[in-house]
Amino acid sequence: MDKKGLVVFLLVTFGLGAALMAGGLAAGFITSDDLGFFRSLYLLAVMWVPAVGALAAALAAPNPAQPLPRIWPVPAGAALRLGVAVPLFFAAAYAADAVIAQAPPQWHLSTLLSGVEDYADLSDYPENVRHLLPALLLAIGFPATILLGFLFFPLCVLGLEIGWRGGLLPRLLPLGRVPAHLITGALWALFFLPLPLGYAVLDNDYSALPVTLGCGLAFALGLNAFLNEIVLRRGHLGLSALAMGLVVSQQQGMWMFLFPASNPPLGGGKGLLLAGILLLAAALAGKIVGRKPTPAPSASA
Repeated sequence: MDKKGLVVFLLVTFGLGAALMAGGLAAGFITSDDLGFFRSLYLLAVMWVPAVGALAAALAAPNPAQPLPRIWPVPAGAALRLGVAVPLFFAAAYAADAVIAQAPPQWHLSTLLSGVEDYADLSDYPENVRHLLPALLLAIGFPATILLGFLFFPLCVLGLEIGWRGGLLPRLLPLGRVPAHLITGALWALFFLPLPLGYAVLDNDYSALPVTLGCGLAFALGLNAFLNEIVLRRGHLGLSALAMGLVVSQQQGMWMFLFPASNPPLGGGKGLLLAGILLLAAALAGKIVGRKPTPAPSASA
């Protein structure tokens, strides 16, 4: 095991990450409500801290036999299968929670439209337009979030993937596949711990913190295992960044408005149901993204 590289990665990633997150929370650059453009850029910089940690580890303990997994080009077939699979994970989690909680989907999107009315007076629109608006938003919203999951969010989370899957995972694999999944997942949750703690302090509200932390750990373990398996089976960081980008796009998309009553611990975009589905997806990752192509044998002289 590359202990020196591991220590350097952890020191740089957690030291710099904690400093940026704590400083950002104290200065108001990171908030629990509206981020704004500059605040979003600041949070994006935090997302790239693990890549800095991976670079520092590579410089401190070079290992030419263990290069960074491929990032580009992304295999088209595997990418398309992820584009179908990840939204289906969310559909299954939200549908299961709706059945358990007996809270059907809000097809009229009244929660979303009430928020829209804070910025635009919908009463100015004709009745037939207002009647069609929920269906129009659903028809546009779901494809739009998937498109963002392909084109935008993977670039935002690529730094995380370079750090966790490119820098940390290979150094922990000598411990075994399952221990590597558990340790990287727990460390991932620990890396982001300053955010929920900071939000609770800023809002002076600690009531939801136990559920938030518990579900956050479960979700980190599930998603981390899924992303790890993508890299282990395909040797491709671009695919894991795409998968995570699709997850983030679905978390920020239409599901929260279609199922506004779906919340942790079971429901929501970080609930236990989705965490369990992601763990199952980790076991089936080979069927979703395929396996790393076997190199063609060299021609004999």
